[in-house]
Amino acid sequence: MKIFFKTVRQNRLKISGFLTAYTLLAAAYSVCGVLTHKFTGDLSQAALDFDVAVFVRFLGVMAAVMGIRALSAALHKFLEGRFSGNTGYKIRENFAKHFTRVRFSDFSKKIGGELLSVHANDLPSAVSFVSENTPNFVSEFLNVVIVFIYMFTIQPVFTLIFFIMFPLLTLLQVKISAPIQKKAAVMSEERARFNAVVNDSLQNIPTVVAYSLEQAMEERYLAAYDKFYAANKSYLQSFLTLIMSGMLASILPLLFIYAAAGYRVAAGAMSVSEFVAFTSVSGVAGSWLAMLSQQMNTLRHNAAASEKLLSHMTGTEENSADEPAAEETLPGGSAANETAVRFNHVSFAYGEDKPVLENVSFSIKKGSRAALVGHSGSGKSTVLKLLLSLYPPSSGDILLYGGNIRHMPVRTLRNQLAYVPQDSFMFPETIRENLGGYPEDKLRAACESAGILEFIEDLPQKFDTLLSEAGENISGGQRQRLAIAHAYLQDAPVVLFDEATSALDPLTEAEILQSFLKMTEGKTVVMVAHRPAAIDACDYIFVLSGGHLIAEGTHAGLMENCPEYKSLYLEEDSHAQAHR
Repeated sequence: MKIFFKTVRQNRLKISGFLTAYTLLAAAYSVCGVLTHKFTGDLSQAALDFDVAVFVRFLGVMAAVMGIRALSAALHKFLEGRFSGNTGYKIRENFAKHFTRVRFSDFSKKIGGELLSVHANDLPSAVSFVSENTPNFVSEFLNVVIVFIYMFTIQPVFTLIFFIMFPLLTLLQVKISAPIQKKAAVMSEERARFNAVVNDSLQNIPTVVAYSLEQAMEERYLAAYDKFYAANKSYLQSFLTLIMSGMLASILPLLFIYAAAGYRVAAGAMSVSEFVAFTSVSGVAGSWLAMLSQQMNTLRHNAAASEKLLSHMTGTEENSADEPAAEETLPGGSAANETAVRFNHVSFAYGEDKPVLENVSFSIKKGSRAALVGHSGSGKSTVLKLLLSLYPPSSGDILLYGGNIRHMPVRTLRNQLAYVPQDSFMFPETIRENLGGYPEDKLRAACESAGILEFIEDLPQKFDTLLSEAGENISGGQRQRLAIAHAYLQDAPVVLFDEATSALDPLTEAEILQSFLKMTEGKTVVMVAHRPAAIDACDYIFVLSGGHLIAEGTHAGLMENCPEYKSLYLEEDSHAQAHR
């Protein structure tokens, strides 16, 4: 129910207006329904008395009531549909906003396949729970209340007995339905895990085939499905028990009503018209009792889905407040600070693991090119992630042009940073859309600087060429050039370059590095470097080892005074020479 009340709080005025109109229309529909049953009894009596005038009069009145009921039903459904659409949009909007604004450190703990399952299965169920199931339950309950009031006017004693039986049987179904929500939650969880396995299998088919992992993947697939199947079977068993109890619960009170009313007619204490009206209207209550089991199942199932959705929508959202101009929000403005980036005693660990960075301090001058070097796992890429505020440091401060990034709106921070990742992901959209949809002249200038304009011009659709999933229809070097072009278009004063050429051959690396250096003239560059060509292009070098900053200086100074740097550089230089 949390998601229902959360939506109510967010849209108080709209929902209160909807509930008022919805309740009034539901009441009108129910009253007209009761009157229809009453006039059915009157028509039956008139037919038995062969009173044509009375029959025609009641028939006309009944037609008018049915017309009003049909109109109420139409307006009721229209209002329900509109509310459902608006509420569904709001819930989906909150879902999208959350996962685009939540801190990366929180988001990275979630499994992509499970999130896809939550979006595909649990989110629609949550929408139904808020916009359909709950209002419908209220509407139908109101209908039963009105039915009971009418029944009481005809036969108070029988209605009271029926009323006593009704809540007892209802509570019985509520009790029987209690395990369903928990079992539905387990089933939803196992379905999400199974979908995650399916997603992994489909996305990594080349890896599965290349490493002959077909058997292992099949076993993993079937193991996940077996758990989902078992959870689904347990859920269905509880559901069938609930359905059977609902059918039995509806029979007992109706049998009592029919027997008692029939006895009253036989004794001359009840007219035929009252008998027909009383038994037919009691059938409405009995039908609701019979359907209650299915409604309880739907409510429990969708409530479990709603709770699962809310459990995944956790985590702290980033501070994304809009600012008039990114540079103006930095203390003193970027032009007033000669130090672009400063780390002050920064430490960081992923969760409870061993710290990746420990007490790291360094500063990078504005307009300089700085290299972060070290063996794998030394913490180089983590420095960039912290600077991008993907993760908050465990301790210490990170300053950008004198401003602590911990207190900056994230949009302000990232407007100052352009990032070229190690693995450039491309969306299955056009090149133009992957580059941000900038005007043609800006796209051409950026791609020319990145050295990929000629390649694009040779394509039949040029910038409107559609890329395949993850950009697999272009080479790795071309993807990196597009990433550099995208960074160029951002026109940020600080550019982060995360070993973006390490997987390329030396010739392609040299070409891309040349494009990158041309693009970043006059900018501050923080480069995670591995290859000698990238290191040589930098003014200053920071050497990391085991999460510690062990040395810093120029290439010549480090070659003379830092054995670890010298060994790393010569090793990489030898490796590069061997591949030329």
